[in-house]
Amino acid sequence: MKILVTGGAGFIGSHIVDAYLQVGHEVVVVDRSAKKQYINSKVKFYPMDIQDKELNLVFEKEKPDMVNHHAAQTDVKQSLENPNETIDCNIGGTINILENARKYGVKKIIFSSSAAVYGDQSEFPIQEDAEKRIISPYGVSKYGAELYIMCYARLYPLSYTIFRYANVYGPRQQNGVLVHWIRKLLTNKPCVLFGDGKQTRDFVFVRDIVEANVLALTKGDRVTVNIGTGQETALAEAFAILKNIHSSGSFIKQDQNEGEILRSVLSNTKAKKELGWSPKTTLKDGLKETYEWIKQNAV
Repeated sequence: MKILVTGGAGFIGSHIVDAYLQVGHEVVVVDRSAKKQYINSKVKFYPMDIQDKELNLVFEKEKPDMVNHHAAQTDVKQSLENPNETIDCNIGGTINILENARKYGVKKIIFSSSAAVYGDQSEFPIQEDAEKRIISPYGVSKYGAELYIMCYARLYPLSYTIFRYANVYGPRQQNGVLVHWIRKLLTNKPCVLFGDGKQTRDFVFVRDIVEANVLALTKGDRVTVNIGTGQETALAEAFAILKNIHSSGSFIKQDQNEGEILRSVLSNTKAKKELGWSPKTTLKDGLKETYEWIKQNAV
């Protein structure tokens, strides 16, 4: 099967590309990034933005059976500073993909959404049908893209699996609180802790994310599922694990960022039912592997 992966040069997308190749699929990558260090040599690579009007030429030439859509503007702070850019990329880019999928007979789209579509909740772990209380333009853009995908699936013969990721971390990651802390620890500098450290996250390792994307090639027809561990971890607790791995470390506190969620932990019951998926990597093991990768690669 031929699969087009948008964002296939990035953190999560590049791991998915490697996994798809490993199980025997042909992969085409569309990514606007100029960085090619994580692009597998076995793929056909198109350095292109998903908003590009010439994206149709890629679909026309390659005729993919499926699209795995991971390209996005993912920075919450940037979405607050420049909401138009985020909407253009995450909704406009998704519509461009959907239009080409419709025109060129794509059978299914796998989409990476986010726990940001839930915003601040009061009941945990968060179920997929929870009321949406979005508090950032990034979350709005992801939910809007979801709605467009479901709309196209009702209008045309297009299947989908929508993943609402918890906080993904792991090797190749360039941004995110855990990665920033590891870099600070390795250079013996104090880490920055925004807020009081009691904010919680559901940290899920990238290898577990990849497994869900492989399963979705044959399962999860027209479903939206959370992909998380179901375990709530305070930021201060995550820092303590890293401090133990590094054998030392300190932090300084700063005001919490606007648009950041206070508590987040996702139910994965539906993912288990629809995909047969469950997380396999503990936070301690995942952080140790991520720490060693960053240490060896000096990123």
